[in-house]
Amino acid sequence: MNGMVTRLGVAGLLIGLATQATLEAQTRPLVAPKPAKQTPPVAAPKAAKKAPSRVRVNDKARMQALVIEGERLLKTRQATPIAELQKGLNRPVCQVEFIPPATEELEPAELYRRARQSVVIISSLYYCNRCTLLHSTVAGGVVVGKSGEVLTNEHVVRGRPDQKRETMVAMTAEGQVIPVRKVLASSRRHDVAIIKLDATGLPALPLGKNPLPGSPIRVLGHPNNHFFHFSDGIISRYFPEQGPKGRTEVMSITADFGRGSSGGPILDLAGNVVGIVSRTSSLYYRQTEGKQENLQMVFKLCVASSSIRTLIGKPNPVVALKDLGASISRRRPQTNRTDEPTLSDVAVPRDTSSDKPGEVIGIRLSHNKKITDAGLVHLKELTKLQTLDLSYSTNFTDAGLVHLKELTALQTLKLGNTKITDAGLGHLKGLTNLQTLDPPKQITDAGLAHLKELNKLQHLSLYQTKITDAGLVHLKGLTNLQTLNLHGTKVTDAGLGHLKGLTNLQSLSLSGSQTTDAGLVHLEGLTDLRNLSLTKTTFTGVGLASLKGLTKLQHLRLERTEITDAGLVHLDGLTNLQSLRLYETKVNDAELVHLNGLTKLQTLDLTGNQITDAGLVHLKELAELQYLFLGGTKITGAGLMHLKGLPKLRHLSLDRTRVTDAGLMHLKGLTNLQQLSLRGTKITGVGLVHLRGLTRLQSLGLDRTQTTDVGLVHLKGLTKLSILGLRNTKVTSAGIANLTKSLPECWIPGLYSPRGLVEESSSDSSKPK
Repeated sequence: MNGMVTRLGVAGLLIGLATQATLEAQTRPLVAPKPAKQTPPVAAPKAAKKAPSRVRVNDKARMQALVIEGERLLKTRQATPIAELQKGLNRPVCQVEFIPPATEELEPAELYRRARQSVVIISSLYYCNRCTLLHSTVAGGVVVGKSGEVLTNEHVVRGRPDQKRETMVAMTAEGQVIPVRKVLASSRRHDVAIIKLDATGLPALPLGKNPLPGSPIRVLGHPNNHFFHFSDGIISRYFPEQGPKGRTEVMSITADFGRGSSGGPILDLAGNVVGIVSRTSSLYYRQTEGKQENLQMVFKLCVASSSIRTLIGKPNPVVALKDLGASISRRRPQTNRTDEPTLSDVAVPRDTSSDKPGEVIGIRLSHNKKITDAGLVHLKELTKLQTLDLSYSTNFTDAGLVHLKELTALQTLKLGNTKITDAGLGHLKGLTNLQTLDPPKQITDAGLAHLKELNKLQHLSLYQTKITDAGLVHLKGLTNLQTLNLHGTKVTDAGLGHLKGLTNLQSLSLSGSQTTDAGLVHLEGLTDLRNLSLTKTTFTGVGLASLKGLTKLQHLRLERTEITDAGLVHLDGLTNLQSLRLYETKVNDAELVHLNGLTKLQTLDLTGNQITDAGLVHLKELAELQYLFLGGTKITGAGLMHLKGLPKLRHLSLDRTRVTDAGLMHLKGLTNLQQLSLRGTKITGVGLVHLRGLTRLQSLGLDRTQTTDVGLVHLKGLTKLSILGLRNTKVTSAGIANLTKSLPECWIPGLYSPRGLVEESSSDSSKPK
C-alpha cells in the first residue's frame, strides 16, 4: 500500500511550502482587539466551545520536503542504513510505556486535531534502476509510547524485495523529518512493528482494547500520498486467519482507506488506538479466463489491538545484552549419540540457537563502553550463567554488581581493569560456586574480606592490586585454590606465611612482589606446585634451597633475579621441570652443569647471561628441548656443535651472539627447526647455504646482519617459510623480487608482503612503492 513520487525542484518546493503556510494561516480565526473593560452582566451565559481551526494539506509540497530532507539526512549519514534497521525484524517483544486510555468521547474535529499531532508519514527512500533520483514510498504510523515509540506494519519495515532501499524517515504533521533510528520489535505473523524515531517529545495516543463489532471508528492515513485523510466507519467483524507465520486475529472495518494507508491508526471515538491499517481484499462476482469481473466488495482488513499487544512485554535480557555488544555462549542440547562426547557445555555460534535466557552459559562484555549499571540488570534472569567477562569495561560501578547476586551458578567472573572497588566485591558473597575471579587493581585488603566464604574458588588473580600481607589472612580458608597471582603486590615474606594451608595450590606468581629468599621457606609445604614465577625480585641462589621438595614443579620463572653461582644446584632434584627461564640473571657456564639431570626440560631461556661455548656442553643431554633462547650470550659458531644432539629443537634464538657463517653448519641436523633467529649477528649470505635442509622452517630472522642478495638464493627451497626478517641488511629490491618468485607467500616485514613489494624508508618502512 505504497505510493511513489520522484524528487522535484527546490524552487517549486519553496513555493509549495509558502502556499501551504498561507492557506493554513488564512483558515485560522482572526483575533479581535480587546474590548474596553466593562462591568460584567449579572448572569453571563456559558461561552460556546471554540471550534478547531481548519487545516489544508499541500500534498505536493509535503512530499517534496520529505524527499529532499530525507536525502540530506542520508548524505550527511544522520539516517540509519536499512540493513541496520532490519536487524530488529527478529526481535519479538519490547517495552513501551503507554499513556492512560481516554474515556471521554471527542467531537470529530477535535479527534482529528489530536490524532493528527501523533500520526506520522513513514517513508522508505530508495534509488531505482532508471534514474539517479531518490524516490519515496509512503505509509503511516502513530506515536503510542511516552518515549516516542511508533506503531506501523511489519511489511512497511520489511519493504518490497524489488526495491533497493537506503533508509527510512518519518515526517510529523508540522513537517519535521526525523530518521527512523531502530526497530524495537516486530511480528510478521500479525503484521505489526514498533519503531523508534530519533526525536523526543512527540505527543502520543493511548492504546485501547478491541471494541465490539458495530462500534464506530475513525481512520487517519495517507492513501496514495493524500496525507492525513480522515474517514469513518464501524468495526464489521473479527475473524481468525491462518497465515504462513501462524494464526492471527484480523479486524475488518468499513472506513475507507487505500494504498499508502498501511500503519495508519484505527481510532475509537475517545481517540484510543484500537488497531492499525494492514491491507484490503477484493470480492469479485466471478472469474473468467483468469480475469476478475464485477467487483462487489472491498474488505478493509486491519491489525487489532490484541495483536499489537503481543509485541509488548518484558524485554528479553539476551537480546538486550546483544544490543549492548555482548558475545553470547549457549548450552547445546545433549546428543543421543554414544560415539561423541557430550556437548552440553560447549558454546555455539550466536545465530544457531534461540535467545532463551535459560540456555545462556557465557557472556563476554569486555572492552565495552556501552555497558552501565542499568545494562547489568539484564543479567538477573540468566540463572544458568557460568561465565561473565566484564574486564576493561569502565562505565559501570559497584552498584551494578548488585544484579549479580542471584547468579548462583556463576563459576568465572572477570572484573580486571574496571572501576569496581572493595564495596563492589561485597555483592559477590553469595556466589558460592565461583571458581575463577579476576578483580581490578584498586582492590585492597578490605575487599578480600568479602571473598573468604567463596570456598570453591580455584583461581584468583590479584595482579598489581593493593593487597598487603594483612589481606592474605582472608585467603586461609580458600583451601581449594589452585592458582594465585600476587604479581606486583606489596606482599612480603611475612605474608607468605598465610599460604601454608593452601596445599592444593598448583600455580603461584610472586613476580614483582617484595618477597625475598627468607619468604620462600613458607612454600616448602606446597608440594603440589606446578608453576612458580619469581621474576623481577631479589631472590638469590640461597632462596632456591627452599624449592628442593617441590618435585612436581614443571615451570619455573627466575628472569631478572639475583640468581648467582651455586644457585642452580638446588634444582637438581626438580626432574619434572619442563620450562626454566633464566633471562638476565647472573648464571654462568659452571652453573649449567646442574641442568644435566633435567631431562624433561622443553624450554630453556638463557638470554642475556654470561654463557660461552663451554656452557653449551651441559645442554647435550637435554634431548626433549624444543625452545632454546641464547640471545645476548657470548657463544660463537663453534659452540653450536653441542646442539647437534637436540633433534626436537623447534625454536632457536641466537640474536646478538658471536655466531658467524661457518657456525651455521652445525644446525644442518636440526631438521625440526621451525623458528630461527639470527638478528644482530655477523651472518652474511654465504652461511645461509647450511640452512637449505631446514625445510620445516617457518620463521627466519636475519635483521641487522650482513646478508646480501647472494645469500637469499639459498632460501628458495624453504617453501614453508612465511616470515623473513631482512631489515637493515644489504639485500636489494632485486634480490627480494627474485626470492619471492619462489616464495610468493612469504612476508618480509617492511620490504615485501604477499600483496607486493614495499619500499624501505626512514619514516615508514612499510610504505608501498
